[in-house]
Amino acid sequence: MINNRFFVAFAPALLGVDESRFDEACALVAQGCALDQVVVRRATGLAGSGRDEDRIELFQWIQEQRSKGVKSVSIVVEDGLADTGPDAADGEHVRQMLARLADGLPILMRVDTVGEGAVIVQGAVPGPRLSLTSSLFLELLDAQDKPEFFRPGVLDEINGYRECSDRDELAAADLPSYLLSPEGRQDWESIGQQVFRTVQADALTHEQNFVIPPAFSSHFEKTTPDGDEWEFTAWLEAYDDDDVTGAALLQLIKAQSFAGRIWRIAASRTLLMEKLGDIDEFDDFPRIAAHDWPRFLSRLPDRDVGRVSEVLIELVRLECEERGIQPRIPDDLAGIFGPDDEERRWLDFNERLQYDLGWTIRVVDAPWTLFERDRGASPMPSGAVMPMAQARQQFIDALTQARDVAWRTGSHVEHVLDVARHLAMHAIDSGPLDVTALESPDLLQEPDMLVVLQLLAQVFVPFEWGADRVFGLAAVATADVFSGMEAWTEQDVEGEELVRFQSVSLKLSGALNRYYETLVSSAALAQPDSTLR
Repeated sequence: MINNRFFVAFAPALLGVDESRFDEACALVAQGCALDQVVVRRATGLAGSGRDEDRIELFQWIQEQRSKGVKSVSIVVEDGLADTGPDAADGEHVRQMLARLADGLPILMRVDTVGEGAVIVQGAVPGPRLSLTSSLFLELLDAQDKPEFFRPGVLDEINGYRECSDRDELAAADLPSYLLSPEGRQDWESIGQQVFRTVQADALTHEQNFVIPPAFSSHFEKTTPDGDEWEFTAWLEAYDDDDVTGAALLQLIKAQSFAGRIWRIAASRTLLMEKLGDIDEFDDFPRIAAHDWPRFLSRLPDRDVGRVSEVLIELVRLECEERGIQPRIPDDLAGIFGPDDEERRWLDFNERLQYDLGWTIRVVDAPWTLFERDRGASPMPSGAVMPMAQARQQFIDALTQARDVAWRTGSHVEHVLDVARHLAMHAIDSGPLDVTALESPDLLQEPDMLVVLQLLAQVFVPFEWGADRVFGLAAVATADVFSGMEAWTEQDVEGEELVRFQSVSLKLSGALNRYYETLVSSAALAQPDSTLR
């Protein structure tokens, strides 16, 4: 389960637990969550009123709400699917939605009390992973003697990242507002270190002054080796494959002091395998004697250059790397092959900045989740919470469809979804947890699952949660396959299967969120007078 969903489950539980078990519950929760390091804005009202900047510890806030008499606690995961539904979402909405899943979605919590009415907080807002946030980075840029010198490099790095997720390119004028926006803050968590390296590499390459004022010094630390020594890298590539000709390749290789070595390697399958490994390019690579390679390239038609260009360029680069030198690129080939001297200096500096040069942004040791409500956020929707049985069945149906897609695409996620489905099928009885339900072939293939369930059961004992909720949360945790390496969203799906994959992905995420809401929202002292959705 994504940390924010797991963490948010504790707040309604602590708000609704019996007074006789409150201390015991807090002690168990504190083993996994430092309640004194989580902050909430006190008493933001239903209309957005309240002392917005009055922050207190979550533990104290929970005690204040309990003292007013908690009637109900309700949770809404803001996944954007309530209005359109998963089947109505177009491809672009699906792509954006799936991209957000890995980091978790905003969660709203509404607490209705006898003494004060409804209090709403936005939960599970991750704290920054980097000490220097995107807004502070903008201030750091503005503090330089020539901030305009650094902005193009920063913009190029950000736009390269945006291009990978098919987002529009930012204009220079948009950079400040982007870095201050929620989108910019979220992107910064992924690319902040690289953007900061870019600034330093630009300064070193062009011998520009880059300073870290005292006010920012606490956010940085000297680069220290991570255990691997920095190794020399030779840089060589074709700017545009369409511009490469046989004559250009011949001239490039002849410009190196080891041209004869390249011809000998190119003529031997054994040497090629030793140098490059078993790669597909060999299938179409011609068998030519070493002494015939120059004549072959000089007569090679442009349409056939692709058969040899990638292999020959990489041979030159690797040979240079082994010799500790950079490739020689004749002046009249500078528009075809690169990088040039300035680009190489930048690349060298950028790589060294990760090992033995410059500064890195300090990583926050404990980015505890904050509970807060953003300024100007819209009021929480009203309506009835989906009944738990209905939410559970929709979740099981979505798991079944997702499992079938995973089977057709050969995804390893298929078994994980099977386990989640097994757990959801057993999330019926509101009585004590019966671990014998775990004794099945499905779960025996997941030995860690029993440990997870035992921990869940232990943590939620003081709340007197039954097997329905514990098994349900375990099912949600297991089905949360949208993040991590080899995640659900990393599957290579194309054609007609892609449309189904997108639809099923949104159905699974939506059903997972609705089921989670019912599991957590029902952990209250009484039935809600006014509930959500």
